[in-house]
Amino acid sequence: QKAYAILKEIESYVRSTNDSYQLSTHCQNMGMALHKLNRNEEAIKFALESIKISSELKLNKSLKESYHLLSLIYNGTGNYKEAYKAVEKYAQINETVLNEDRIKSISEMEAKYENEKKQKRIERLKNEKQLSKVKEQRATAESRRKTSQLYFLLVVSILIFLLSAFVFRAYRQRKKANKVLSLQKFQIEKQRDELTVKNEIIEEKNNDIMDSIRYAERIQNSQLPTRSYIEKNLKRLRK
Repeated sequence: QKAYAILKEIESYVRSTNDSYQLSTHCQNMGMALHKLNRNEEAIKFALESIKISSELKLNKSLKESYHLLSLIYNGTGNYKEAYKAVEKYAQINETVLNEDRIKSISEMEAKYENEKKQKRIERLKNEKQLSKVKEQRATAESRRKTSQLYFLLVVSILIFLLSAFVFRAYRQRKKANKVLSLQKFQIEKQRDELTVKNEIIEEKNNDIMDSIRYAERIQNSQLPTRSYIEKNLKRLRK
């Protein structure tokens, strides 16, 4: 009774919303409430209205429930013929609903499968892209490493060349300096030998001159009177 009162109170509001789905559900609830109050004639009207709305909107689940309600109401009134018809309709629609559910379930599974396939394909493409990126990064790193090695070898080669050039230049300069030193040594030795020869000639000449001087002194000394002779003659003259 209380449920019916509440439903009756909101009926005008439900009808004013022009929401057919909500109205179909409301009619089912009103039919069930009236059936429990044993007001089956009124309940039939609400059940039929719910069936009509559900049929128009192709709401098979709601239509199934409405036929189930109608079969209960007819059974309660003793109209077993109409109750049986309602049960048949219920069974047909229930089969349709089950088929729809199966189709929906299959569709959902197919959609889920396709989605999983899509996700796997996306993941595979993503992994392939990441792998390609990793390979690219590795190739770039390898290229940079080879370039660095090439630059290093180039720098080492240049340093070796410069060092070799420096060593060769130093060798040539040292060889040239040694040659100059050898020439200077030769010239110095030659000059020393020439000076030695000249010194020997000068010394020889000096010896010759000294010999001549000594010879002249001897001659001169042999011709001059002696000192005692001179003193003797001087004493004699004084007398």
